[in-house]
Amino acid sequence: MALLTFTSSVPSVPFGFFAAAIIGAYLMGSIPFGLWVSYLVAGVDIREGGSGHISTTNTMRHAGWAAGVLVLVLDMAKGFAPTYFALKLGLPGWGIALTATLAVIGHCWPVFAKFKGGMGLATTGGVLLAVSPLGMAIGLGVLVALVLLYGHSARGSAMTRPRNSPNAVAARPARRYPLGGCDNRLGLGYSLLHRRLEQRV
Repeated sequence: MALLTFTSSVPSVPFGFFAAAIIGAYLMGSIPFGLWVSYLVAGVDIREGGSGHISTTNTMRHAGWAAGVLVLVLDMAKGFAPTYFALKLGLPGWGIALTATLAVIGHCWPVFAKFKGGMGLATTGGVLLAVSPLGMAIGLGVLVALVLLYGHSARGSAMTRPRNSPNAVAARPARRYPLGGCDNRLGLGYSLLHRRLEQRV
């Protein structure tokens, strides 16, 4: 099989693996767990009430805390799994960043739910957990502070997202996660997402 060499600093990766990683990331991100769990538990379409987002908080409003916690874990897994796979596959930094960003885009604009999803915070948390658990912990602290400051979970979520990338840079051991600038690229991708998602708040 022909190999596509992305950079000289990382192993060559079969193009099919790279394509599977980025396409799979978007499709996995598109799974609307909040919509499905809420419908199964409470028989409601959470897009028609509350914030209208397919999110953990909106699931809690309509289907209870247990359902919300389940959705939180599943939504985090949507970000963690493809990012972890990309890391283990040996993709270059920009490939890992693209994979992670597409997982978040899938959550925000899911093909399986008419492109109406959530704000992507839990999925972003899953990405950070794969890249830097300490970075995710710092990001969680920033989120709590912003929610308390603004008294609005969606706005706090939107403002936390672009701050998470620098947190991951500061907390990530370089030798364990040789991403070659992945965090900076994640920051760029999330900043662009942030501008678009602010319109939903």
